[in-house]
Amino acid sequence: MAVYFYLACFDVQDDKLRRKVVKALLRHGYRIQGSVFEPAPSPRKLNQLTQDLQTYCEQFDDPANIRFYRLSRNDLQYAIALDEAKIMDFLTYKVL
Repeated sequence: MAVYFYLACFDVQDDKLRRKVVKALLRHGYRIQGSVFEPAPSPRKLNQLTQDLQTYCEQFDDPANIRFYRLSRNDLQYAIALDEAKIMDFLTYKVL
């Protein structure tokens, strides 16, 4: 099964919607800042995740800005973290 890594970020005004977005993203990866995540869903799960997020935004009538940037193995190889936090490791990540 193919696993892709993404950088996900968002700007959501409504507090309740923000909590739903955070919970959804945490099911698929790690939080690296308040509104920035490193999810690694399968293509099928990414499709479901984006549909769920779209539904949440429509329910709250919030013009949320949620973006996913796909990262390649090469991109992650050259990623730099200035703190002690580990950058998601493409080679050791396991799909459950």
